[in-house]
Amino acid sequence: MPRINKIQNDATITGDDKLLGSDVTGATRNYRVQDIANFVANNGAKYKHTQGSADTQWTVTHNLGIENHLPHVTIKSDSGTYNNYEILGDIRYVNKNQLTINFHTAQRGFAFVG
Repeated sequence: MPRINKIQNDATITGDDKLLGSDVTGATRNYRVQDIANFVANNGAKYKHTQGSADTQWTVTHNLGIENHLPHVTIKSDSGTYNNYEILGDIRYVNKNQLTINFHTAQRGFAFVG
């Protein structure tokens, strides 16, 4: 691999810009920023929890086995005044495969864990 000795700063990032990296075989590859963004968008949430009945506490068993970090959780309401909005809840990480979400008022909707 050639040695890079001078790098220019670029203040503008576009979807067609490329990043240098390695694939699973170790081969050097160029990856388009837009392709990376699409990959993250499509694979970011690894588990979708559906809460069909309104409750003040949701138990989410995702079975992702996450031990080295806390997963990101996005909660989408599907009830009441705030239908189709991201809402906040108090998240407690129970163990590497489960978490609970507590709300002040009963909610139904979805939790995306990734």
